[in-house]
Order: sequence, then C-alpha cells, then structure tokens
Amino acid sequence: PKDFSSVLFLGETRKTCLVFQAKRQQVFIDETGKIQLSLKPGVTPEGIQKVLDKWYIEELNKLIVPLAKEWESIMGVEVSSFKFRRMKSRWGLCNVLTHQIVLNTEMAKKSFPCIEYILVHEMAHLHERGHGPKFKAIMDKYLPHWRILKKELNGKGVSY
Repeated sequence: PKDFSSVLFLGETRKTCLVFQAKRQQVFIDETGKIQLSLKPGVTPEGIQKVLDKWYIEELNKLIVPLAKEWESIMGVEVSSFKFRRMKSRWGLCNVLTHQIVLNTEMAKKSFPCIEYILVHEMAHLHERGHGPKFKAIMDKYLPHWRILKKELNGKGVSY
C-alpha cells in the first residue's frame, strides 16, 4: 500500500493527517501547513489517491486559470478551456484547433516556476505546433529561462 504520511504539493513535501470519520471526503491545508484528508472509514489506498487527485485538480484550477489569463495577454493567445487528468508520459497537451489545454494532475507536485513553464509551453503551441526552432524562439521570447525549468521538471518522472 502507498504511504500517505506525506505528499508533494507545489514543490514541497507536506506532512499529512488522515482522519477516517468523514461523511463527505475532503482535503485541505490546516493552519500548521499539514494536508488534512478527511476520509470515509475503510477507504482503500486507491480511494485515498482519487480523493487526493481530485483535490490536486481543484487546487490547479485555482492556480492555472488566473495565471493563464495573465499569459494570454502577454502571448496574444486565448485558451478556450482547461482539463486535468493523470498522464504517464507528458505534462500537457494542446489542441490547436479547439484551443483546449489538458494538463497532468501530477504537475500539482511541482514548484510554481515549473507549473508556469508547463502552461507557457502548452500555450506556445497556439503559435507553433511542433518543437522546432520557431517553437524554441517563442519560448525564448516569453520565458527565457525555460531550459533551466525543463531540466528541473524532467529530473524525475514524465518529460517533454
């Protein structure tokens, strides 16, 4: 079974507190910075992960939507919508026809600069589909230190 004594959130390892008495399962950060998980008695490790993933999505939505608004005006693009899902081999996807961006829920574990890099990378695809020289020039223009963030992000796990 997975150990839930601590979890990663926004680049930090946070201690958790699991309480098994909830009618409605929820997650929140308490005044000490611990991540509190209120869970139904008998919930499986997979069930705990689902509750945590749902919370990651809620927190990412709070972070990504306003951040995307800022970057839309900077980059001169418009994102129609965001979706979040767990992905094994990528941080995000951009549908250039619908302007929808799908982001990996695992990014909630990464630092804010890495999250911003993922977002800008996907938004850059609204200017250029591929990852060739034109795409790299767009990234250089909007996020000059993107290569450093890419290395940090790809230290472990999925990569671009």
